[in-house]
Amino acid sequence: MNAEELELLGDSKYRNYVAAVDKALKNFEYSSEWADLISALGKLNKVLQNNGKYQVVPKKLTIGKRLAQCLHPALPSGVHRKALETYEIIFKIIGPKRLAKDLFLYSSGLFPLLSNAAMSVKPVLLGLYETYYLPLGKTLKPGLQGLLTGVLPGLEEGSEYYDRTNTLLEKVAAAVEQPAFYSALWGSILTSPAVRLPGVSFVLLHLNRKLSMEDQLYIIGSDIELMVEAVSTSVQDSSVLVQRSTLDLILFCFPFHMSQATRPDMIRILSAALHVVLRRDMSLNRRLYAWLLGFDNNGVQAGPRSTRLSNPEEHVTHYFNTHSKDMLVQPLLHDVYGRQMLRLTERVLAIALMPFCLLHLGPAILEDILIEVFRTLHTQCRAELDLQNQNPFSKDQTQLSRSALKLRENKKTAELIKTANLLFNSFEPYYMWDYIACWFEDSETSARSLVEFCELVDFLLDIVSLETYIEIQTEHLPQLLLRMVSALTTHLQALGLRELTHCLRLCSKILSKVQPPLVSPLVLPSGPSSAATTPSAKDKDEKRVRDKPVMQCCLEHFQQFLSCLVRLYITPGGQTEAGKSCSAEMDTLTVVADKRRTSGFEEQMSYEQMECLAAFTAACQLFLECSSFPVYIAEGNLKSSSTREEQAGESVQPALWLQTLMDACCSAADFSIQAVAISLVMDLVGLTQSVAMVTAEHVASPDSGQPMSPSQGRVAVVIRPPLTPGILKYIAEKTNFFKSVGLILWDQLGEETPQHHKRSVELFYQLHNLAPSPSICEDVISQQLMHRDRRIRLEAHVKFSVLWHLTRDLNITKSSPFNRTFDRSLFIMLDSLSYWDGSASAVGRAWLNQVLQRHDIARVLEPLLLLLLHPKTHRGSTINISDPVICQSVSLEEESLHKAVSAVLFEVVDRVVQMVEKESSETPSPDGWPQTDSDSSNLSTDMSNGPCITLAPFSNTQPRTLPELVAGGTLEFLAVASIDASGEEEHREGIARHSSSPSIIMLPDDGGNAATEQSLQVDDPHRKRSQSSTQLSLKGKIMERLHVLLYLQLYDSSRTLHALSAIAAMLRASPAGFVSAISTTSINNTYTPQLSLLQNLLARHRVSVMGKDFYCPIPQDSHSHSFRSAMFLEIIISLCLYFLRSYYSAHVAATSQDLAGNHAMQLTSVEVLTLLFSELVKVTGGSAKGFASFICDVLSKCKVQKVVLHCLLSTIFSVQKWHEHRVRGTNVAAVEEGLSEDSVINLSEDQLDNCSAIQSQLLRLLQSVVVLEHRLIGGEVEHVNPQQPMTSLQYLHGQPITAQGMFLCAVIRALHQHHACKMHPQWIGLITATLPYMGKVLRRVVASVTLQLCKNLDNLIQQYRYEMGLTDTRPQWMALCIPPDLILTVLEGMTAIIHYCLLDPTSQYHQVRELANQKHLAEARAGILSILHTIMSSVTLLWGVLYLADSSDRPAEASACSTSNINLGSTKNLRQQILELLGPISMNHGAHFMAAIAYVWNERKQAKTSSRNKVIPIASEEQLLLVELVRSVSAMRTETVVQTVKEVLKQPPAIAKEKSLSVTAVGFKGGFKTHLRLSSFYRSIFPWRSALLEINLNVFFSVLNEFILKNPTLESKKDQRELQDVTHKIVEAIGTIAGSSLEQTTWLRRNLEVKPSPQILVDGASLEADVEDLMLTVMEASSFTPSVYSVHALTLLAEVLAHLLDMVFYSDEKERVIPLLVNLMHYVVPYLRNHSAHNAPSYRACIQLLSSLSGYQYTRRAWKKEAFDLFMDHTFFQMDSSCVSHWRAIIDHLMTHDKTTFRDLMSDSSLSLFTNRDAELEQRAMLLKRLAFTIYSSEVDQYQKYLPDIQERLVESLRLPQVPILHAQVFLFFRVLLLRMSPQHLTSLWPTMITELTTYSGGNGFSTSYNSQRWLNLYLSACKLLDLALALPSESLPQFQMWVSLHDFTH
Repeated sequence: MNAEELELLGDSKYRNYVAAVDKALKNFEYSSEWADLISALGKLNKVLQNNGKYQVVPKKLTIGKRLAQCLHPALPSGVHRKALETYEIIFKIIGPKRLAKDLFLYSSGLFPLLSNAAMSVKPVLLGLYETYYLPLGKTLKPGLQGLLTGVLPGLEEGSEYYDRTNTLLEKVAAAVEQPAFYSALWGSILTSPAVRLPGVSFVLLHLNRKLSMEDQLYIIGSDIELMVEAVSTSVQDSSVLVQRSTLDLILFCFPFHMSQATRPDMIRILSAALHVVLRRDMSLNRRLYAWLLGFDNNGVQAGPRSTRLSNPEEHVTHYFNTHSKDMLVQPLLHDVYGRQMLRLTERVLAIALMPFCLLHLGPAILEDILIEVFRTLHTQCRAELDLQNQNPFSKDQTQLSRSALKLRENKKTAELIKTANLLFNSFEPYYMWDYIACWFEDSETSARSLVEFCELVDFLLDIVSLETYIEIQTEHLPQLLLRMVSALTTHLQALGLRELTHCLRLCSKILSKVQPPLVSPLVLPSGPSSAATTPSAKDKDEKRVRDKPVMQCCLEHFQQFLSCLVRLYITPGGQTEAGKSCSAEMDTLTVVADKRRTSGFEEQMSYEQMECLAAFTAACQLFLECSSFPVYIAEGNLKSSSTREEQAGESVQPALWLQTLMDACCSAADFSIQAVAISLVMDLVGLTQSVAMVTAEHVASPDSGQPMSPSQGRVAVVIRPPLTPGILKYIAEKTNFFKSVGLILWDQLGEETPQHHKRSVELFYQLHNLAPSPSICEDVISQQLMHRDRRIRLEAHVKFSVLWHLTRDLNITKSSPFNRTFDRSLFIMLDSLSYWDGSASAVGRAWLNQVLQRHDIARVLEPLLLLLLHPKTHRGSTINISDPVICQSVSLEEESLHKAVSAVLFEVVDRVVQMVEKESSETPSPDGWPQTDSDSSNLSTDMSNGPCITLAPFSNTQPRTLPELVAGGTLEFLAVASIDASGEEEHREGIARHSSSPSIIMLPDDGGNAATEQSLQVDDPHRKRSQSSTQLSLKGKIMERLHVLLYLQLYDSSRTLHALSAIAAMLRASPAGFVSAISTTSINNTYTPQLSLLQNLLARHRVSVMGKDFYCPIPQDSHSHSFRSAMFLEIIISLCLYFLRSYYSAHVAATSQDLAGNHAMQLTSVEVLTLLFSELVKVTGGSAKGFASFICDVLSKCKVQKVVLHCLLSTIFSVQKWHEHRVRGTNVAAVEEGLSEDSVINLSEDQLDNCSAIQSQLLRLLQSVVVLEHRLIGGEVEHVNPQQPMTSLQYLHGQPITAQGMFLCAVIRALHQHHACKMHPQWIGLITATLPYMGKVLRRVVASVTLQLCKNLDNLIQQYRYEMGLTDTRPQWMALCIPPDLILTVLEGMTAIIHYCLLDPTSQYHQVRELANQKHLAEARAGILSILHTIMSSVTLLWGVLYLADSSDRPAEASACSTSNINLGSTKNLRQQILELLGPISMNHGAHFMAAIAYVWNERKQAKTSSRNKVIPIASEEQLLLVELVRSVSAMRTETVVQTVKEVLKQPPAIAKEKSLSVTAVGFKGGFKTHLRLSSFYRSIFPWRSALLEINLNVFFSVLNEFILKNPTLESKKDQRELQDVTHKIVEAIGTIAGSSLEQTTWLRRNLEVKPSPQILVDGASLEADVEDLMLTVMEASSFTPSVYSVHALTLLAEVLAHLLDMVFYSDEKERVIPLLVNLMHYVVPYLRNHSAHNAPSYRACIQLLSSLSGYQYTRRAWKKEAFDLFMDHTFFQMDSSCVSHWRAIIDHLMTHDKTTFRDLMSDSSLSLFTNRDAELEQRAMLLKRLAFTIYSSEVDQYQKYLPDIQERLVESLRLPQVPILHAQVFLFFRVLLLRMSPQHLTSLWPTMITELTTYSGGNGFSTSYNSQRWLNLYLSACKLLDLALALPSESLPQFQMWVSLHDFTH
């Protein structure tokens, strides 16, 4: 608020005025529509008008803002007009002075209005300017620029206010002065784009064209820089009109030849003006070019008159070069330095694109700025992608392509590159590359510029579009390369190594972008010409060189460059003359290598060396790329382009460049440089070989049609390597370059230079594969590996391991031509595993471990497997092979023999021989293994050098596959049948039919015709007979060699043995790693050079074994499919089994050395398999389940178990056959043709006799397979076929080995062979080792083997006894070749087996690591216990022999004159072993042990004794030895023996049920009785009172009886009482046993009767034999088991009881016997009632018992009643005659001891009233007969006093007429009386007797009314009486003598 306002505030009216203005302004705040604004303005106007007397307007700032708001362009014109009214009111009130002061308040709203005002508003606004602003004059200057900005938009041409506006501006200019006006104008133009067109137009309008610019300097204004800036900005305006007007202004104001503006200002304006070219607007470009080239707007020449030229073109050139050019380049360079690449490029591009200017501006500008263009482009792209840290010369193509890709992917850089390519494509195709070449040639003196040049060109090659013009890549880039190489060669000495490296890498980059041109074959040079041509030839060759392809020239120039480079930096001071450079230096190489080794290498290379290495590396890389650069040739006369030199094949001396390069290889001071040189030479050699190979294929290809013209579109790609085959030949033959290089590289593998190892190995491997012979590198290694100096040898082993491990990681692909391997060195390395030298061996083992850890086993195994799979080792099955000679004769019958031979030869050579590559340096076998190298392609045409291929066709039209080798049945030898005539014809036809398939013809080694005829001749009858065709047939039987495979030709066993031994050595050295590696490595999942060959050979060997021809065609996919997933494990197992089974065919002329070699192969095969399986056992223990199943599959696929078992059986039969041959003699053994497998298989004597070697190895193998099987399947195979006998020789699939019948058969058969005793210990060892793995068959195996061992032991003992003269009987089984301590070994084996089965693991002496299933163990224990008696029998036999051997009383003559083949050895050891065997058994299985002892006791009994009442016979000597043996067993003390016998008797073992062993068990105990005290006898007897069973008790009862007899009186009452109790219990128990053959009749009553089953009659001596004989019969005849001991018990009672009771029970204790006997009679009487035949033994025993008891009167009460009842039984007399004497005694005692009994018998009238007459008569007859028997049983005349009663009874009976049955008994009675009565007492009876005799002697008494049989019986009785009477002495029967005399007299 100024002072004037402060002063006015004192006035109250003014304050009201202020308040009114405030109020009016408030209305604006409430305005919502434009109408409100008009109203508010009206009110404000009113307030202002009402107070017009005050010249000071209050609130002027607010009013100014409100008015400016009301002038907003969006408001309607009514508001604008009303606001302008307000302005006008204010301007009138305040006056000019105050307006000038407050100009800024009101102008801010007014100035922008004009451009947006309506037509009705503009006049009002202009009026305000004219009325109020113009008068301000110079005071208007502060707002002048704003005023101009507001007024200039009204200067619109054609509008009605144009003139008024123009006038207004002119008046303003006049008012404020011209310079001030134009300065404000340029400021408006600079800042306001809207006023640029009217502003520039106004200036142009007011310029005076006739005057010069110097005369109108006011136009510039007060500040020329402002004008320059305004013009520069305006010329870049977006409007073409503005640019056009500005250019017109520039054209007039700023010509180049004038100096109104300074040079920087001109450059600034020109820089801005250049933008117009991007408009592509001709009007703009025309003005710009007129300005640059010195023309005015009308095309008139400008410039000083003195320089104007009449010719326009000359004027243009002169003017541009003089005035414009420098200024034009400067803004462009300014853009470069300002990194305005896009703008620069656009401008340059636009200028360059102007057609009429191109000739003048384009080249002139480009030459100056193109380098900067490149730099800027590179800098900006690098900055954009942050590529500063990346090496632009990295040779990694992938990295380069990635960076180029990034450049194009980034948006900004992509735009830059696109624009740059627009620029570059606008040039002529040659221009840019020619420019770069010139630039390079100019910049070679500056190191910095060279490096920058390389960076920029490298970058350009990435971004420039080279494909736009094909000639860029085919012509211009090669030309650039050529110029660069030439320049480098020229300035080589001046260049630094770093710059040289950059340049060479750039050359490589350029070369990578070059495309081969399509040329005619005619322009190709005849050969690589040397770059150093002589001057005389130069003119002559100019035309040829001119026609030469650019790349060929490049190569020649580069050869010269390389030569210079090597001489300058690599071998300074070296020889340079061509003649000396090569051969001479080669001789010193070894010295150089040694010197360098001793001097050592610096660990860090110097900086200079590194630069030199980098440069040389880049040079060699580039040279190789140039050398391998192809040329496209239109196919036509291409084949004629092969050079004369190539065709001649002569050696050519190397060119100078090659000589210097070879010098570098051998003589460079640093190995890194040597390595680069060597690598280059190797690559060049490889290139030459590759091209030669392709050329050879092309020449040999059948596509040799007519030459084609280039128009037919076929193009050949040709590479012309710099090394020709002639040069290679020269190097190989005339120098030792390859060997020297090999030594250098090998030398670098030492421990001193680890930094060079990788490179050395790469080069060495390359050298090995490119050298003319594979033996060169192999020799280098081998000589070192086998050097005499141990240190060198050890170093070589270390070096080879480095070489081997680093070659593993080389980038080798299956398409690589490098397939040579270091086989010979590998074999030496493998041999080191078995060296005696520990250091070398340690290195070898470390190498092997590394191989295994890195899964590299495939490379090691491949050469070994190729040796083992050599075609000559192919073999056929015995089933499928027939006689080769017949096949030959049939093949001869074929007409096309010649074709067959040639076809087969080609097939064999092509398919097999060429693929088997072996080093020629190895000594070939006499048979000549096929030796092939990579260059031996002519082998197929040279017949004489071809391999000897043995004839091997097959007879069957349908070749049989290998069947199951063994069928059921018995073991027999091969049946061979000769074929009859018809069969032979069929045979021939079969072969003729089969000959259509490929068969191999026998080719002679010497190739002579005569030899051929001779070898194929079959007309010789002797030959035909001797080689008669045989046919091998099974005929349902078994051949022990069906598993055999036959070699059909000789093979080199030493090589195969070496290979197999190497595998064995690896197995020994690192078993776990090796097995793991071959189990997890498939032949197809790793790279092996000879994989296809390996698969092919595997397939061929398999089909050969299966019965097909080895050389038959195999489908390509079949063999790869068969072995696609095969692991090396499976292949090694298969091959070992093949070799194990293979023998020479008898038709192959094999020497003994060949046979021995094959035998060694078999042994090694078994050893490998054993090692393999033993390790697999360990591996599978901790592995996953999948691995176990994999191993199972492998075993099954290879048929391991089957083959091993068959081979083992085969060895057994071989041993047997050899023994038979020896026994019968070889002449006898030579059987007829075709009758033995020996006619097919060539078994040497060595193999037959020494099968022990292979057999012992096979046993070890079998043991490991058994353990492995157990690990894999857990030993449990549930489905063991019970129907399959263990003796069957058929192999059962799915069953473990131990469950196979073949296994058990082999073991038993081998142990049975008496001529192979030396192998028995190993067989025994096999069984004892595999016991834990037997599984379910454990019982069968141990029982069978133990029995066989027992037999062997028995046989050995018998043989010993015979040979020592102890017996005269020669045993059938006589052992031969008996090893020492065989008996001890057998004993130990038995001990191990028996203890394993019988003892707990904790108590076994020989601990076994694994335990079998407890169930199987229990079965085996039962089995062993069941044969324990056999074991004991054998052991006791041995014990007896030992006793004899140790005893001093052996026969002196026997010991003197007899010696035995059997060496007993130390008898003490044998005794100890026997006790070790028996001791634990007696402790753990005492009962069974005693049972076995009892069995042996029985075996050893004496011959039968006559005394039949001895239940236990007297012990023999052998039995006493048995007692001694048992006493020797420490565990068997006396009490223990007794206790054990008690256990046996309590629970007899199973053996007691089969054999009556219990009898002898107690019998044996009887042998111990002499060692018993009485008290111990009681203690041992008494507890048995409730447990005694059957015959054991019976026998023991006899023992008790013996004891009583020897101890008749006992002192102690207690002992007597105990003895009585024992006796009582024993008798009761025996009674129970005696009644065991009885059964109850009914369940209610306790009546017993005899079971209807047979009974066994026994006596003491033959008890066991009887039981044994009858037991089986009893078991079969009856469904239940009878007690076979009842008869024996009764017999025993009969013999012993009566006397025993009398001795035990004293006289005062006799009553105690009665109850015992009553109970006993309860069991005895039923037997006596039964008179059937089967009861006869029991009847005899019982009647004997009753007879013995009846002799003691005190027993009468116990048997009297039963005896009388039995006597009265009607069947009484149905008995054996032996029983009569016992009954006589019984009846005598019965009648004698009691007087009433006979009376009762006499008076017996038990006739019933109701019986009929016949029954009554029979009853009378029965009583009469029993009365007669009673008298017969008595003493003489004992019943004399009863004679009257007897006579009365007889007479009474005779009175009954016609009763023959009764009368017959009367005659019997008469006979008894004759014998038992004195003659004098019979006087009264004779008349009756005579009468009756007379009556019946004449037959008068017969009556037909009765049964005639009864009458005959009566007649017989009468005759018997007469016979007796006649037989008795006459003095005994005086009455009868009288009767006879009378009778004779009468007659």
